[in-house]
Amino acid sequence: MFNQMIADARAGKINLILCKDLSRLGRDYIETGRFTDIVFPSMGCRFIALNDGVDTIHKNNEMLVILKNVMNDLYARDTSSKIKAVKRSSFQAGKYVGCYAPIGYLKSPEDKHILIPDPETAPIVKCIFDLRCQGYSYRKIATTLNTKQVPTPSGFYYLRQGKPNIRKEGGYWQAQTVKAILQNEVYIGHMVQNKTGMVSYKVHKQVDKPESEWIRVEGTHELLISMEVWELVRTIERQNTRSRTQANGETALFAGLLRCMDCGSLMRSYHDGRRRKDGSKSTYRSCACGRCAT
Repeated sequence: MFNQMIADARAGKINLILCKDLSRLGRDYIETGRFTDIVFPSMGCRFIALNDGVDTIHKNNEMLVILKNVMNDLYARDTSSKIKAVKRSSFQAGKYVGCYAPIGYLKSPEDKHILIPDPETAPIVKCIFDLRCQGYSYRKIATTLNTKQVPTPSGFYYLRQGKPNIRKEGGYWQAQTVKAILQNEVYIGHMVQNKTGMVSYKVHKQVDKPESEWIRVEGTHELLISMEVWELVRTIERQNTRSRTQANGETALFAGLLRCMDCGSLMRSYHDGRRRKDGSKSTYRSCACGRCAT
């Protein structure tokens, strides 16, 4: 709507923009000032902020506009800091702050910050860990779940909402989804949060935080996986990490770089055991999702 309004103003369809106050135009004082001082005047468009007494047709209130914009920006900064402080306090108390409970759990009806086992999806999580302990790869576990037509985490959410799954590849298990579940400490009763954050209160781009900033609280809810199973999976993970390294100690060429052109999953390298005339091994790459022909 905002972009359409600006386009109409540029086209000369409107010559007046009316707001309740300057904060409705924006709280970034630099960007808001650019509109009131440059964009609107260049389009011949008048701007009025009723509650702030701002009217760009009068040139004597320019200082008032600047001060109001700075105050609005400071308000946004202060609000952002307070929200972060509240979330951090919840993290440190071991409260679950996510929008949706991870597969295998539900939010408690008594307290939405506490996780309780989900009788419908908890067996799926246990099955994933069990298959991993049997030596199944992420890809093979995903293929097994897809063969059995087990709904994905997002699939369960949309089924319970009575809505179609609109997420890309939402109807199929992916190797990366299986990996994330197997590495999530929530299944042994621990809460690990504050893993991501926004660049700033002005730039709402989510970025990963270093592990040193994660907030980990143990024993916050009922576990689904025993510590014995968890440690066994960790041992398998370490063994597989070493096995991905070549005999000379170097990581395979293009490891973690090549992705499937169809679904975006990482490509895996395979050797068929045969050697070329020069003695080198024949290497093939396929999509890690197990479904694409790439």
